[in-house]
Amino acid sequence: MADTLQSMGHEVLEGTIPTDAHGAVVQQVGHAEYQRIRAKMPTLEGLESCEAILVAGPEYVAMWLNTLYGNEQWRKLKVCRVAFYLESSKRPDTRLRYEVFADWFDMHYFPDPEDAARLGGKHIKCSIDLAMFKPCLFQGQAGHKCDQVCYDRRMAEKKYEAAFVGTLYPKRMEFLSRLLPLMPDVDFRANGIAVRDLGGECQREWAELLAKNIRQIKVHVALPSNNASITVSRPFETMACGTFLLTYNTPNNPFRDGVHCRIYDPEKPQELAHLIRYYIAHEDEREAIARAGCEEVSRNYSLRDRLAEVLDSIAQSSPALRRIS
Repeated sequence: MADTLQSMGHEVLEGTIPTDAHGAVVQQVGHAEYQRIRAKMPTLEGLESCEAILVAGPEYVAMWLNTLYGNEQWRKLKVCRVAFYLESSKRPDTRLRYEVFADWFDMHYFPDPEDAARLGGKHIKCSIDLAMFKPCLFQGQAGHKCDQVCYDRRMAEKKYEAAFVGTLYPKRMEFLSRLLPLMPDVDFRANGIAVRDLGGECQREWAELLAKNIRQIKVHVALPSNNASITVSRPFETMACGTFLLTYNTPNNPFRDGVHCRIYDPEKPQELAHLIRYYIAHEDEREAIARAGCEEVSRNYSLRDRLAEVLDSIAQSSPALRRIS
């Protein structure tokens, strides 16, 4: 998000908080690690100098915000505070009490339309960083043409027949236990990606490796998510990378089956196994759908466009933002 805002002409004061820490922060990471993270975060004075504070995934970083700044001091900030939630409150494997954030933020954006309606926020469509997730690593670079030679190279780099990139929690493991025995002839890979160094999580490197892996897959299968009521980000990232997508349906799925991707029924793993085999074997049909999906995501789900919409809303009360938006 920070890189996209900077490319739009905004000066950005960035802070990165670990997203996998729950419970008491200092006990979770240790005192030394906490001090290192704190040193890299903006001060309250720095936050006060901003026109707006955008927080991605407040349901995961609220404990950190409370520890770093204090609940009362955070809520006293005379800056427009904007929350971008990542999950649906209906996710069954965790309890997300979004009501507690009512006075933490001035604007609330939810991926689940029902959460937005129930909690008085706004629904926001999924958006993708198209500078990171793109069909060709060299796309946009001076002197490079995404022509037939480029296409042939990208097809040659697709070394995985079928795969899933993401977290393998119990729901997905159970689904794989039903799917994989139905296609012993398919080399199906499933794994998550993590990038850490001595300083902790490396978010940019993680995203780069994720995009690289997705581009190397012929058929990417989005396994059923615990967020069954919304379309999570991985299908969007897959299509943005120009990779063919097989995904399950959700109430707010915006894509057309057979045009932008193929949609399967998780209750019918036999049909999914057939689709996987079919699209591995039929490259022209597979890649035609992949191209249409990529064009659809690029046209309608750009992170830059979504941030512009949010900043337009903030600008109603912020003359400085209005001048540069």
